[in-house]
Amino acid sequence: MDVSGTGSSGVQCIPLIAAQASHLHGFQRTPAYGEFRRHNSTGPGGADFRANCGSVFDVTPEERERIYEERWTSGGLPFMGAFGDLMFDMEANRTAQEFIRNKIRRIVNDAEVAEKLCPYQVFACKRLCVGTDYYETCNRTNVTLIDISNAPTEAVTKKGIRTGGREYELDSIVFATGFNAMTGALARIDIRGRDGLTLEDKWAAGPRNYLGLMTAGFPTCFHHHRSGQPLGAFQHGAIH
Repeated sequence: MDVSGTGSSGVQCIPLIAAQASHLHGFQRTPAYGEFRRHNSTGPGGADFRANCGSVFDVTPEERERIYEERWTSGGLPFMGAFGDLMFDMEANRTAQEFIRNKIRRIVNDAEVAEKLCPYQVFACKRLCVGTDYYETCNRTNVTLIDISNAPTEAVTKKGIRTGGREYELDSIVFATGFNAMTGALARIDIRGRDGLTLEDKWAAGPRNYLGLMTAGFPTCFHHHRSGQPLGAFQHGAIH
């Protein structure tokens, strides 16, 4: 069995599939922060941040660790609200990064696997993933993590998947590789603005827009719940 992808879908299904499969190979390109969501339905926008406006540097290292641990244990997007400067100060953000990496290192028994799972991007710069026992699942003897960040998948073969010069024989493949949620549907429509410019070409270098609602050169095209709006991130992801 193979699960390709370790975003929200991957970290949700891997623990359940691993409990039933004779062996599961998880194909990972980029490590993901994971944390299962709780209490989100009670907060604005479906996210219970329980925001703390104080600074990371207003407390002792021990108190900071306690707050992070409390947020990690409770799960969900509230981890982002642990301190008011996590999203605005890089040094503050690094304290959250290191806490999460250390958590992964303590949970995952194999040090080499743990390092592969550790994310090094800015905390919360990518959509945070919902997961339950994802890192614990990587301790199972029937689970193998395959890092394809430096050796991309070469081919899907008759027997399975070939990557890094090796073929993995698989009975089933689950593609959890993401989807074009914010721009995909619009790009598939032949929407044209001034001078016949297509919306797809306009967004070739990125979906630049105004307030997530309008794009220059397309005066009568209003695209609600699309790129640039924060709502989509809340609806499609969380953390642990």
